[in-house]
Amino acid sequence: MEKFIQKNDNKINGVLNGFDRLVLKGTLLSLSYTAGMMSFLYQIGVLLKDFGSYVEKTTERLREASYETARRLNRPIKYLPSRNTPKEPIARKIVQKDGITDGLICLLKCVEPCISYKIVRDANIKKLVLEPGPGMCLHIYHYWIDPLFGFMSARIQTWFPFTIHICLNGREWLACQMGRVGLNYKRRENCFPWIEDIQATSYCFLQTFPLPETPLQFGLTSLRSGRPAYLTRRQVTYLAGQTKKGAMFYIAPL
Repeated sequence: MEKFIQKNDNKINGVLNGFDRLVLKGTLLSLSYTAGMMSFLYQIGVLLKDFGSYVEKTTERLREASYETARRLNRPIKYLPSRNTPKEPIARKIVQKDGITDGLICLLKCVEPCISYKIVRDANIKKLVLEPGPGMCLHIYHYWIDPLFGFMSARIQTWFPFTIHICLNGREWLACQMGRVGLNYKRRENCFPWIEDIQATSYCFLQTFPLPETPLQFGLTSLRSGRPAYLTRRQVTYLAGQTKKGAMFYIAPL
C-alpha cells in the first residue's frame, strides 16, 4: 500500500485508515457445548426422546418472530434456492427501489451449513445421547439501515444453538459519522472518491467504534419483555443464570 501511495502521490489528496467490514459472531454460551445443552434440557424438563419435537417448535417460534416483524413493517421476505446467491446486492436493490432510509429492508432466507445437535443411540451404553455435528438448516438474513451503523445485516441460524453473525460496514459507519457532523463527501459504492476535509474525517475514523455488547440490540428481542422472542421466560432465566453478569450472548470478532 505504501508503494502504491508513493507512486501515485500527486493524485492522492489524503489517506483514511480504518476497517472495511467487520463480522461479529454471537453465541448463546450455555448452549454452545454438549454438557451445557444437556443441562438446559434437564432444567426445562425436555427428555432426549422428545428432543426432535421440542427443537422443531422452538425453531418455528424463531422463524415466526422474524417473519412477524417483516410482515408488520410490510417488508419483503424472499427465499433463495441457492446458498451461493449474493445477498447484499438483493438488499441494496430493494433499498433503491423502495427508497428506504431507516429501519428494516428485507429478510432473505436460505438453507446453509451449520453446527447443531442431534440425538443418536449409543450402542455401548444402549441409551440415547446428544451429539454436536454438522448439518444443513434454514438461516435468516435480516438487512436494515441503522442510524448509527448504516446498512448492515444479521444472519441467524434457526437451529440450536442459534448462532448469529452480524456484519457491519466501516464505510457505512463513517458516512453516518460525516453526515452527523456536517462533512461533505462523494461516495461510489464502498469508496469515497472525494471528501471535503480529510483531516476531520480521519479524526472521525479514529474514534472508538461502538461495538454492540450483545445481539439483543439488533432487533432480535421481544421489545416488551427484553428477551429473544423465540425463547420462553423460563428458558431465558435459566440461561442468564449460567453466566456472569447475566449476559446470555457472547459476541466476538471473527
